Amino acid sequence: MSISKPAILGGTPENSTIFPPYNTIGQEEKEAVMSVLDTGELSGFLAGDVAEFYGGKLVQVVEKEFCNQFKVKYAVSVNSATSGIYCMLMAMGVGPGDEVITSPYTMHATASSILQCGAVPIFADIEEETFGVDPISVQKNITKNTKGILAVNIFGHAARLNELKEVSDNNDLWLLEDNAQAPAGIVEGGAFTATVGKAGVFSFNRHKTMQSGEGGVVLTNDEDVAKRMMLVRNHGEVVVGDWQMEDISNTIGQNLRMSEMEAAVALCQIKKLDQA
Repeated sequence: MSISKPAILGGTPENSTIFPPYNTIGQEEKEAVMSVLDTGELSGFLAGDVAEFYGGKLVQVVEKEFCNQFKVKYAVSVNSATSGIYCMLMAMGVGPGDEVITSPYTMHATASSILQCGAVPIFADIEEETFGVDPISVQKNITKNTKGILAVNIFGHAARLNELKEVSDNNDLWLLEDNAQAPAGIVEGGAFTATVGKAGVFSFNRHKTMQSGEGGVVLTNDEDVAKRMMLVRNHGEVVVGDWQMEDISNTIGQNLRMSEMEAAVALCQIKKLDQA
């Protein structure tokens, strides 16, 4: 019994003439990765109450670059946007019995991250202009168990974030953004996508506008949310005592860290974002 080979990225040779391959990786990325390899330090993270708890030098540079570019206070790098969504939800205290309203028109990681927190994804309808979740449908799906809204900015377009923010505020909920497909999108009024809600995630997956193979970054202006995402990212239970945290719910950390090589490529890629 023979096993067929998987299709190549971009489809058949005939399709490659219609959609010619576009390589975003240039000499800058190659030199950046080689410089990391030359140091022998491929990940700068340590699990403990030390400076390296926050990551390697390039990881921290990437986070600062995102803060500067999108005018936010905090950026938390992760090993994937999926991990970033999970970190956001955990930071918001999502757990068993909670409901999070989200879009059915998205990559499954949006909903599966909710399930990983022990919560239930509730699918609202999408609207036909942006293919984002419809604020009217969101309002209709709110129950006593609703914890928040996880909007999806898809195909490079912002969902109706201003309206969704209004719905969340009026119902004492929070709004998060899965912004994997819309980096540097602009919302009516001038705000960037991923900055309207309490937090928003970017992706560096191979299919995305910016790529470093894998990886992602979450933006927020909330210090407590940022700290909790850092805990989930990097074995957080080892520092809650040193940080004198009174509420340690949802702080059991995993290894969701970005490597220095991914950070090196991502740093080059974000500088090319305005060319995309």
